[in-house]
Amino acid sequence: MTLDANFDLIFLDPKKVKLYHTGGSAIRATVSDPQIGEERTYLLCQIARAFPLSESEKYIGLRDGKDKDIGMLETLDGLDTETRAIIDDELERRYFMPRVTKVHKAKKEFETVTFEVDTD
Repeated sequence: MTLDANFDLIFLDPKKVKLYHTGGSAIRATVSDPQIGEERTYLLCQIARAFPLSESEKYIGLRDGKDKDIGMLETLDGLDTETRAIIDDELERRYFMPRVTKVHKAKKEFETVTFEVDTD
């Protein structure tokens, strides 16, 4: 596998990005930002944070169904209500991390530790 260090990072205008649920957990994106050419629709869109812990509301990456970059939203300000809700829901699902509230039991067997816990 050859990695290409030369790529263009495209910051998309949030006002020109529309996301839609297409059934199940699939998300479709329509981008009309002139930076990527004419308006394009991506039948599958993946959403991920560039900096999951330190900048959770900024630098949101969009990738197509072939795992190629569509572009990045530097901010979520300016998104329409439906698109913002889809992004918020997807990021919450993708980065879901339950908090352990109580450990009932820890057992080590064959170099593997198994826990029985309560979470929120």
